Amino acid sequence: MPKVAQAHLDARRRQIVEAARRCFARNGFHRTSMQDVFAESGLSAGAVYRYFGSKDELIAGVAAGAVGQVRASVHALLGSGRDLNPADALARLVDDLGAFRDPDGTGRIMIHAWGESLGDPALRELIAALNREMLDELSQVADGFVGAGHLPADADRRAVAHTLLSLMQGYVVQFHVTGDLTPERYLVGLRALLR
Repeated sequence: MPKVAQAHLDARRRQIVEAARRCFARNGFHRTSMQDVFAESGLSAGAVYRYFGSKDELIAGVAAGAVGQVRASVHALLGSGRDLNPADALARLVDDLGAFRDPDGTGRIMIHAWGESLGDPALRELIAALNREMLDELSQVADGFVGAGHLPADADRRAVAHTLLSLMQGYVVQFHVTGDLTPERYLVGLRALLR
């Protein structure tokens, strides 16, 4: 039997994760069945289970992908230069979180994952590990603020990173739960606080 190319395997895995993400965003983790994922992906049960042995593995894969999107925004911020002030950096992060406002998108997945992690130690540890990685990167952003003179030299970079992460998470929760927070209003409040 001919060997399947790795590119094909990777594409199939992405197809499954994307289908599961749409289902989970619409219905939550518990109200989504594996049959829903099979139908959304257009694949058979065997094809899906070849890549993910259980629904829990699929949830973990989707949650990791959601956090990866946030990390990509932080990477872009790190790559944009270290002279951004905190207000402009937060404005850029909020703008980059546009995908998180999609009703079938990452923001809803993150909220579902945070809630699910309260009763699922494995998912909680995955989210905690991914958050630690993000905090490491956000600490570098805080270091840039210090280097550019926007924060005092003795500023606790890790504490600043925790605050940045909380602001990002809070924005996602408020947008999806209350639905009345626009990016523009959020930035007005952030800029007022940072004066």
